[in-house]
Amino acid sequence: MDLHDHRDAKETIDRHDHARDPDVDIRDRFFHDTTRLTPEAHLQRASESIKRLETDIKASVDKSQWPRVQADLRHQLGTLRYDLQMLINNKTDKAARQQGNKLQDKVFDALSELDLYARKGDARAADSLQTAVGALNEVMSFLG
Repeated sequence: MDLHDHRDAKETIDRHDHARDPDVDIRDRFFHDTTRLTPEAHLQRASESIKRLETDIKASVDKSQWPRVQADLRHQLGTLRYDLQMLINNKTDKAARQQGNKLQDKVFDALSELDLYARKGDARAADSLQTAVGALNEVMSFLG
């Protein structure tokens, strides 16, 4: 039987209590680095989400894997909504921001419709996906 003395292994305890330490900045405690992203990083992350919508979700819709469609949709929308909003808010012109918000609303209306059809197991989800991808491409061309 081997006995090991782990009293000097304080490092794991420090990492465990790191999230509760009030002396550490909250962004470092919970790894919220999205406020530090550049507009280019937001744009890159949004275009990656769009690519995944076009490939992964389209494949799941074609195979009628509705729970998978819902899961992938929720996974992609977590960052996509935030990234689009940050990119729209970076516009200096108020009219451009309002136009961007309208385009963003159009995108998320189409994605909500896709989610509804996926919940119902309706084949109209493919049409809704095409509408959403078209609206997303329109937003991305607007954002540059």
